[in-house]
Amino acid sequence: MQVTCDNCHKEYDVVMRMDRIGDIEKNYFKCPQCQTEYITACIDSNIRKKQLKVKKLNQQLRLLNDEQKIIKKVNQINDLEFEIKEDMAELKEKLNH
Repeated sequence: MQVTCDNCHKEYDVVMRMDRIGDIEKNYFKCPQCQTEYITACIDSNIRKKQLKVKKLNQQLRLLNDEQKIIKKVNQINDLEFEIKEDMAELKEKLNH
């Protein structure tokens, strides 16, 4: 996939990388020209647990027929996905400073 660097404006193909910093898995790519780093995801054990729970809830959701139970399960999934997004943003902020 071609992207344009926000810093130097060079176009380049994304090469995804992953580094482990303690418990944190950082997924990112860098501009080959100026080395500006773009973090795409940060995942720690807490986020991994929540992702696993979302996966299990989605599996349970497929088996449901009752509309009220479906709505409840969808809301649980949405809430967890929102938490994951916030947790990732917080980790990303920590890594950027």
